[in-house]
Amino acid sequence: MYHLLKAMHFRQYCQKKSKPPFNVLAAILKLSTKYIVDELREEVINTLSAIFSSRLTAWIDHSVRYTPADLDAMYSVELAKKFEVPIILPAAYYQAVSQLSIRTMMRPDSSMASNSIRWTCAVFREELMSMIYQLIDENNKGATIFSTRDKYNNWLCEADECYSLLDSYKCGTETKLRRLTCSDVFKPTLGLATDPDFCEAFRLRVDQHWRRLQDNSWNRLPSLCGFKDWAVVRTAQAALKSSNEQ
Repeated sequence: MYHLLKAMHFRQYCQKKSKPPFNVLAAILKLSTKYIVDELREEVINTLSAIFSSRLTAWIDHSVRYTPADLDAMYSVELAKKFEVPIILPAAYYQAVSQLSIRTMMRPDSSMASNSIRWTCAVFREELMSMIYQLIDENNKGATIFSTRDKYNNWLCEADECYSLLDSYKCGTETKLRRLTCSDVFKPTLGLATDPDFCEAFRLRVDQHWRRLQDNSWNRLPSLCGFKDWAVVRTAQAALKSSNEQ
């Protein structure tokens, strides 16, 4: 109750620019929903949306995105479901499963989340890995960059045959994605072509290959939460806001 009362008197208390701790945001979301303090609830949701963005450009831009030191992503999934905040659900699920192994998810001290939410996160993790596996195959089928091999069976630059990309490089990156062993599937440096021997045309095509995979993965995240796409997620949140204002 302390956090709710303070936020009612000092509106910046739960806003992103004040960098509120996650436990403060969680407390205010619960009580503002319970006592129908709609304006305060929307301010908290706006701050949570800066943590769990619905846009990939904001997700990868750490000057825009806010991450509290005490963030509990798995508990955020529970809050999103219980207090009707669909706008943060896909990214909260993703952050929870990309940073925690199955074993860690099930440890009682790893999160405030209930056992049922831990289970849904575990299921989401398996479905996400399956989705990425499928998208990698789709991405490879549509990629001309990985269509020509040299005599050593490595990937040859089609522009001027200036360089052969080791097959282990490509397979290694794909394995990290499939197993969620990279820190963030969407980080801009993933698979980045940094070898100085790459010609500019080859470097650009390699980078575009991975960016396309990341874009497709992000666009399909909502489908793992029961939404068709991000537009439907935003519409659902807007509808909740509109109903609360009536």
